[in-house]
Amino acid sequence: MKQPKIYFVGGDEHTLSEWAEISGISLETLRTRVGRLKEGESFEKVLSEIEETPTYEAFGETHTLAEWAAKIGISKHALYNRLRRMKDGDKFESILFETMAVHKTYEAFGESHTVAEWARIVGMNRHLLYSRLRNKDPEVPFEDILTPSKNIPRYEAFGKCQTISEWAKELNLNPTRIRDHRRRHPELSFEELLNKLLTTPAVHSNRVTRQRTGRF
Repeated sequence: MKQPKIYFVGGDEHTLSEWAEISGISLETLRTRVGRLKEGESFEKVLSEIEETPTYEAFGETHTLAEWAAKIGISKHALYNRLRRMKDGDKFESILFETMAVHKTYEAFGESHTVAEWARIVGMNRHLLYSRLRNKDPEVPFEDILTPSKNIPRYEAFGKCQTISEWAKELNLNPTRIRDHRRRHPELSFEELLNKLLTTPAVHSNRVTRQRTGRF
């Protein structure tokens, strides 16, 4: 059998696999470096060679690609594919932003929702809202990047005209419940809808599981 080659550094001698385990450098990397050695160069150069790992800056932080992937909760491979698709002039943070923002909630008009939920509420394209959020000045309230207040639907009842969020806050109702009932009962005026919600308690249904017994 062919014996594995032994490599010497100082007074130590080990196979390439053993040096990989000792140094923490992958065996494939060591083989590549050994293949690049020029005549007269010692194996010690292979172990001392330091590879520069590229770092990327975004949101005031600097990390390697692997560190960014772990930070935003996606695979390094997926992030690398996004990096390859970046166009000239794009900032690195543009490939992180949507993933970072997807689960975060933002408060406006007394409610707290994710960007996707706000987009549905105000009738805006989700990607447009992400774009506005990405370019928003930190001092600007989140409300200001939604459609202007005058474009947010307002509903008349009891002599007032307010948004659903404002009605929910005033009447101590769940805004999502108001929207759901409005969708299910388009035949009711908004005032009738509010009266119905105020006089009908919210129902929380419990799932009942029937256990079938007997002989099959």
